[in-house]
Amino acid sequence: MKKISCLALVVVFGVSMALAQTQLGFKVIPSISSNRPHTNADTLEISQHNTAFRVGMGLVVDIPLSEFYFLHTGINFMPKYLSLTTTDLESQQSSTETFKANYLQIPFGLKLYTNEISEGFQMHFKVGTSLDIKISEIKEKKGQGWIKDMNDLDMTMHLGLGGKKKLGENTAVFGSFVYYYGLFNAINSTIPVQSKIVSKLDMMAFEIGIMF
Repeated sequence: MKKISCLALVVVFGVSMALAQTQLGFKVIPSISSNRPHTNADTLEISQHNTAFRVGMGLVVDIPLSEFYFLHTGINFMPKYLSLTTTDLESQQSSTETFKANYLQIPFGLKLYTNEISEGFQMHFKVGTSLDIKISEIKEKKGQGWIKDMNDLDMTMHLGLGGKKKLGENTAVFGSFVYYYGLFNAINSTIPVQSKIVSKLDMMAFEIGIMF
């Protein structure tokens, strides 16, 4: 019983210390949004129509595991863009469909820092995943159109490389290039239902912000 109590105290103390040293921040996320479409239908030909520039923002929460290792989470507002050109090979009719969707993104991953490269400057690498919840959607189309709507949930993997510069004891600015790789089909349903169109959303982002 005493051992269990001591272990519980150690765990509580460790969690308290980690929360006390938690770093908070705010970031702006300019990005290029693209998609990877394909279809199994023999009578359809599908391709990405174009990409788009989008700007998101987010709150950063970094929880220290050690001096150089942090759990990375927070919440982001992330606009995404889906644009497809679909051709019916039997009728030779083409249509272009564009979806502009906004998501609340909850990232979770690991951030690794290097030793200081110069005074107050460290490089970092981060890897993780995120759950993306759709909050709005706007559809534009030219032609018949095959896609009815987008899925309410998405999930991504992300890889990032960047740096952080300390401005004071508790303040730092940071920037990082991050690639978001979509894991789920962004398309919820098609017209007709048997069209079997799949498209996954990717983003190449540059995150810039401040920690405090």
